[in-house]
Amino acid sequence: GRRQFLWSMYQRGWPILSHLARVYRQTLVRNTRIVTVVGSYGKSTTMRATACALKINAHRLSLRNSKSFVARAVFRIRPYHRHAVIEVGIDGPGQMAHYAHLVRPDLTVVTSIGSEHNRSLHSLESTRAEKSEMIRVLSHTGVAVLNGDDTNVLWMKPHTRAKVVTFGLSEANDIRASDITLDWPKGTRFNLHAYGETRHVTIRLIGPPMVYPILAAIATGLAEGYSLDQILPALAKLSPTPGRLEPVRLPNGAYILRDDQNLLESNGRFIGKSGSGSEEWLLGQFLLLGNFEPMQQVQNRVDFRRLLSSIRREVYLKQWKSFGRISTLKMLS
Repeated sequence: GRRQFLWSMYQRGWPILSHLARVYRQTLVRNTRIVTVVGSYGKSTTMRATACALKINAHRLSLRNSKSFVARAVFRIRPYHRHAVIEVGIDGPGQMAHYAHLVRPDLTVVTSIGSEHNRSLHSLESTRAEKSEMIRVLSHTGVAVLNGDDTNVLWMKPHTRAKVVTFGLSEANDIRASDITLDWPKGTRFNLHAYGETRHVTIRLIGPPMVYPILAAIATGLAEGYSLDQILPALAKLSPTPGRLEPVRLPNGAYILRDDQNLLESNGRFIGKSGSGSEEWLLGQFLLLGNFEPMQQVQNRVDFRRLLSSIRREVYLKQWKSFGRISTLKMLS
């Protein structure tokens, strides 16, 4: 009924909105340097971290990343904005090239290539080819910021005219981290190595998976002319993205690690390795995981006492008391 009608109108209006956004980008905001963030996972936190590094106000960001939301993100840009950052997601083949020509980015960050699109793109090879459209459109004056620890991301390196900067944990990367230490529940500490300079960094984000967005943001900030002295203090204040390895303090003083925005492979592996073995685990729905088996990963590491599937955070938080052990709950302690 009404929903189908609205969807039909949206489908008809999208080409017009897309064309207008493209014209707006090529005219009124042609001097704004736009950063696009693409990848299978880690996009939202990377976008937020990049915005911090580039001194972009958070209210200009959108955590929705497809179709009209990409166009709306372009329309949020004003001619006086020096930088803008846009998260771009896809749900089928052929879409990334369209977004790339709409946005015309100056710098693109590629976070990862995973199996979350296996249902629509069928393979990692197809996924990386689709995502690479956003770096193929970069000019010779642009910058491609690539996760150098991901072989499928690094595959993109020869497919762009732009300068390539890599980030990650391996020593071959331009921007890398070492000696990562979890300071639960305050955050994470690590040593940053960037172009011959080493800094000790403390962030509020939790665990090694969240070091990658920080490294990507640092690489982007440096590429855009900011110094480490300007970038690092801003990133130190960045709070966790809601629902993505987010520590939440309960009224009794115990903490839970909220990761209910679809469990990701890297997050699942981190959680599986980090527990002491005495935790109780509540797991929500697993979406877009392809062949990854997070339940087995966690079960191998902890006492797997609770499994609640296909539920939302507000439901299982309300149910804690009924389990009778809320006073002893402590995750990653």
